[in-house]
Amino acid sequence: MSAGGEIPVALVDRVGDPREGRRVRMTSRSWRAQAVVAVLVAALVAACKDPRRAPVEAPAELAELRGPGWRLRGDVLEDVSAATRLVVPAGWRVLRAHEALDLAGEVAYALAPIGYTAATAADELYLAIDGSPIGAGEPEAHRAALAAKTEDGWTPIGGPQPVAIGGRQFDVQRATFGEPASAERLYTSAIVAQRFVEVVLVYPIDRGDELRPRFAPIVAGLSFLEGARHRALVAELTAAGEAQDLIGADYGYHGGVFRDFAGRFTWRHPRGLWRAHVVSAPSDADPSQRLIASDLDTGTTVYVGAEPWTDSAAAYLEAMRARIGATTIAASGATRLGDVPAQYAELDVDSTVPYRMRVAYGLRDGAALSVVTDNVAAAWVGAGYAEAIEAGFASTPALVAADDGRPYQNWRFGFAVDLPQAWTRDPGPADGRGCLDLVWRGPARLELHVCGADRADETQPAAIARLTDRLAHWGRPTRSQVTVAGVPAQRLNWRDRGRVAEAHVFERGGTLYVLNVNGLDGDRGLDVGRTALTFLD
Repeated sequence: MSAGGEIPVALVDRVGDPREGRRVRMTSRSWRAQAVVAVLVAALVAACKDPRRAPVEAPAELAELRGPGWRLRGDVLEDVSAATRLVVPAGWRVLRAHEALDLAGEVAYALAPIGYTAATAADELYLAIDGSPIGAGEPEAHRAALAAKTEDGWTPIGGPQPVAIGGRQFDVQRATFGEPASAERLYTSAIVAQRFVEVVLVYPIDRGDELRPRFAPIVAGLSFLEGARHRALVAELTAAGEAQDLIGADYGYHGGVFRDFAGRFTWRHPRGLWRAHVVSAPSDADPSQRLIASDLDTGTTVYVGAEPWTDSAAAYLEAMRARIGATTIAASGATRLGDVPAQYAELDVDSTVPYRMRVAYGLRDGAALSVVTDNVAAAWVGAGYAEAIEAGFASTPALVAADDGRPYQNWRFGFAVDLPQAWTRDPGPADGRGCLDLVWRGPARLELHVCGADRADETQPAAIARLTDRLAHWGRPTRSQVTVAGVPAQRLNWRDRGRVAEAHVFERGGTLYVLNVNGLDGDRGLDVGRTALTFLD
């Protein structure tokens, strides 16, 4: 080691798009590092001011934690994008994006010490790993182009130091950020089995001497999944179903289906492992970007959107090409976006690392609809893949966020409640603070609480604690494991003088559900309430 000290853990600082065009890829591998640091700082400052986000404690009673393209079983964390397996070191825990890193879908997870809390922005401390396939492209060119984007704003300290990770040698670079410097990081990247992999640790600069020596024990638990092992993980996570829900003021993403109530369209992704991010407000640089979804196995990114447009279709293609940068049309022809006749153009993008894009576009009632498929040229998936992506698009002029009929259907939150005519829903506001609270009355009483994954206080342990406190006068509940609408759930059951209260607590795609049914013991209304919930895909 150099005089700078031993090299510590490795964490992610996402990289930017190596292309020189304007269409910036908002995926797990496409960050501009300086902007990321600014967002992280803002998020951690907000966490400090919000008492709900203060201490990070280990989750209770979760046999498996899962997100888009990754899962945690016990202390083993597996990731499809990076094709890695990490034994989480003692004293550390996995954080999902909404728990500590509000980065608009850019981070699926990170690691932090148990009990860690950021008193100030300068106290940020986290570990992450990320990756993406590069296909048969020239490895070092890809690595250099992708890794270079992380250097913005960081000042290297000394030269890179070799460290063994997963049986391979990585060059780890220590660097500081800010003037005067307040944060320090160790960053490394490499190409492993045709995948770009990056590992980064960010920590307060005044804790460097303490944290740098801890690198070796942490990376000792990291290994790479190649060939059959990686394919098996992809298959298992795909079979397990969707692991991401997104809920916004004018959209919902559930079960792999995105519904845009403002743009009046839907898109269903093809089978696979996808991570999605919704752009709440369109940018001036590219107002077509609404949903940005990444196929974590192939590295393909899809941009879906609608924007006002009154010019011709040909002019729209030229506008899109101008946003992308230097392009050459390799192929073009006719396609469809739902019931809208459309055109497509396959583009070769001139950049340090060659890219291939396919832009499908059609005009509808003063708007341009578009589906853009994008990947490095060397990892471009063969014929039929882009067509399958476009086939998932549908124009839906009559799309609504919720329907209070029978069954009650809420497409924004992604569920339905089907109850007989004798049941009535209480009037009043149903949606607040990103959560939904509904009550039906009939032979029994059904209460439903649904809350999206962007609230750190809405967890299964927190919900169970609130319930047991609320019904403390009924004593301690009995607990059991059940299934609600096909999803494993914890059931808490209270009985008191002929009355029954049952609470079913579970998560789907990161969204918390609490289904409460209250009534007389033996009343059939309890059975009806238990089975009333289904999911809309």
